[in-house]
Amino acid sequence: MPAWLRRALNLKSLPIVRGTGPAVSYELPRASFSRVVRLALLSFERCFVIQPYAAKELCSSVCRNAADLVCSCSCLGVNHGVGGYRWYALGEVAGTAWRGRTVSIAELQRLWLPGSGPVQGPV
Repeated sequence: MPAWLRRALNLKSLPIVRGTGPAVSYELPRASFSRVVRLALLSFERCFVIQPYAAKELCSSVCRNAADLVCSCSCLGVNHGVGGYRWYALGEVAGTAWRGRTVSIAELQRLWLPGSGPVQGPV
């Protein structure tokens, strides 16, 4: 497990690991999701996120004004947090079936560090 992920998690048990090498994925508790994605973007500037979503759940102000990164409604994250000050850009987004669940797959790219203004130059 990468060092940045070990630092992000304060778990009593290790996450479920699937695959090896560049195809590795980790199944993490929902409570640590936002923290792990933030650290991934700080470490890599860009990452892909797979999370469950409900295709029939309507997007509402709860989603649009969200401060965390967990989005499970039908917007697939497109409207998530837009009512606030978003520090990441949402790239390609798709909904699909994956390992027996309906999930959204989203590309996130860091625009600036959370809690500060836009980053000037490389981080």
